[in-house]
Amino acid sequence: MKTSLATLVVASCAALSCAAGAVPIETQGVVTFTYDGAEFACRRPVAERELPGGRGWTSKVFEYATPDKKLGVRVTWKFYADFAAAEYVPELYALTGEKTGLVTDFASFSFVHDDGKPKWKGLATRVRTLRGDKCNAELFTPDVRWCCDRNWLKFGAYGRSSDSGRELPAVDHPSGDELYFAKRYPWFNNLPAQLGSMPYICFDFPDGDGLDIAVGWSGSWRCECLKWESKMYVKAGLAKTRFRVLPGETLRAPSITVFRRAKGTTPREMRTVKHRFMLAMKSPRDAKGALIGPVLPVTFDGGMRTDEMMMDLIRWTRANNLPFDAFWVDANWNGDNPKMDPNSWKDWNSFLGTWTANRIVHPDGNLAKVADFAHANGAKFILWGEPERICTNTAFAALPPECLLKWDDSRNKKGFLTLNLGSEGGCAAAIDTVESFIRDSHIDVYRQDCNIYVFNRFWDAGDEAAGPDRVGVTEMKYIAGLYRFWDTIRARHPDLLIDNCASGGRRIDIELASRSHNYCRSDFFIKNRGDDQILAAQNTTLNTLDIQPFQASESNPANVGDEYAFFSAMGSSIVFTPAMRGFRYNKHDGISEADMAWLRKMFAVADKMRLYFLGDFYPQTEPTGLDRDIWCAYQMHRPDLNSGFVLAFRRNECPTDTFLPSLGGLKDDALYALTSWDGTDLGTCKGSELRNRPIKVAEKRGFAMFFYSSVPAAAPL
Repeated sequence: MKTSLATLVVASCAALSCAAGAVPIETQGVVTFTYDGAEFACRRPVAERELPGGRGWTSKVFEYATPDKKLGVRVTWKFYADFAAAEYVPELYALTGEKTGLVTDFASFSFVHDDGKPKWKGLATRVRTLRGDKCNAELFTPDVRWCCDRNWLKFGAYGRSSDSGRELPAVDHPSGDELYFAKRYPWFNNLPAQLGSMPYICFDFPDGDGLDIAVGWSGSWRCECLKWESKMYVKAGLAKTRFRVLPGETLRAPSITVFRRAKGTTPREMRTVKHRFMLAMKSPRDAKGALIGPVLPVTFDGGMRTDEMMMDLIRWTRANNLPFDAFWVDANWNGDNPKMDPNSWKDWNSFLGTWTANRIVHPDGNLAKVADFAHANGAKFILWGEPERICTNTAFAALPPECLLKWDDSRNKKGFLTLNLGSEGGCAAAIDTVESFIRDSHIDVYRQDCNIYVFNRFWDAGDEAAGPDRVGVTEMKYIAGLYRFWDTIRARHPDLLIDNCASGGRRIDIELASRSHNYCRSDFFIKNRGDDQILAAQNTTLNTLDIQPFQASESNPANVGDEYAFFSAMGSSIVFTPAMRGFRYNKHDGISEADMAWLRKMFAVADKMRLYFLGDFYPQTEPTGLDRDIWCAYQMHRPDLNSGFVLAFRRNECPTDTFLPSLGGLKDDALYALTSWDGTDLGTCKGSELRNRPIKVAEKRGFAMFFYSSVPAAAPL
């Protein structure tokens, strides 16, 4: 079989370590585009050099030039010694003092799979991805398609990388928003296409091997797949491009991470490998290089609460022996609202762009008093911010024009502006803002929200103002500025953790996942919405843990006494907002002692569970949707401790009371002690027996959850 990476995985003479052993990959181009009307592929570098590597990876950069010697393309690679994976970042720059020729149809990744045998004619390649976040029950559910002979599939998202908030139909004569996108994103028209996909696509080839890619971009992206007889063509990258590069300018394009799956490795097994990769290579670490584990946060329902009210909540958690190790202040703490009401969310988004604390509720002009009190009580301090969105009556609105992006439209009802992170001044303003949070309010975790669902409108306006040959440039500079913003903050404060939020989980991609955790994986989980929400929470953990290892959402979907719902809502952590359950400042009667006993018990289990999310993830079922007649199950295992837990849900209409697992990481001859989530002793058994030991759940809408740990061998007599 012949598989190349412009055809396969490298634009270099590198080798990737595959499951079957080290397999050399021939030099091929992966970056392709049209240059002044002619196709160009980065196949033959004009220069290459080694770069300093790091823990578990080496690096090399390759330089390419267009025939007119005006445009340079730099492709910087990372090769991972312990994984069948590699990644690269393309950058474009002008080689002369003149602007370059015209670049269109830029693709960071161009791939052809061809085994060269006519026997595969008519056989389909399975293409798997997940739907993005739409704040409904279908979020993060599987989207599985078959790319058959002469069949074209298209996936993508616009604005935010995993935003599924809008889906445009395939229409011949679009109108309204459909017309807008048909003109600017012509490949979205006359689909078959899924808009609002997660930027992770998996290809299962007819021959039994496979390829998974992650499109590293936090804005609009696309992926197109075409099957033609024995060949499978794939292109992925920017959603739209028509630009010239100016002298002195460097434009970053989407990164691509490629995982090679050899024959004999199943897609489910590959998810375990990808999770290990994300933990080892793509998760935030502290100043000492240690992996930053998930926090267990408690939060008020808004930052408009007074300092004393916030400290009172921290006292309350400690008095009730709740195990939270982070205190989270969310929106509505900032701005100069003269009518700030500590019991009202009103106008929370009317002062975005003034990032000093409201002195009516925070008289010191910061939250240092609350942060220091949290620290004294053993908790980290989390502070929310949304610097990208700007109200016209705020400090950011007075920044120089080049720091702002505008969209003049009646649908922009509040006249919001966008901080242009692609400009030097805009990026510096964002950095200075978070520096002020660290300096003045003593934060440990910076929680960045992003509620701009029409990013593309602002970017398009920026392109139009720059001229017809600058389509896509505003977005490219903006996303590069976002990464520079976060990287600068982390470099200056390496122990700081970033919490990534974008109306929940609408900007989850490998670039931001490598820089952050995600403690609001969807706004859909903020309040109780019934059984479909419970299934959606199960789906989110099972389906996305390999691409976002540290994630959480609200515990509110679980009514007191509903353990099935509580464990469904559990990611690698879980969030508690007491004000939504009756804490005294919300004019309810308060949380009863019986309810408190249940909450104390459940959060103690959550505290124990989260330690195992630093280990291996073994999905026990395939990715699940909203089917009610199935099991949903997974296992977390700490190889260093030889212990872990198993969690299996029997859904509402599942007819079978027995589930057969295939547990990973166990040692056949080791003896394991088993304990139910509630402390019940379940006895012991050897690893060889535990691996496939049937799990029984008598009731529908029930679950089994148990911990296991190896029993030390008895000392010889």
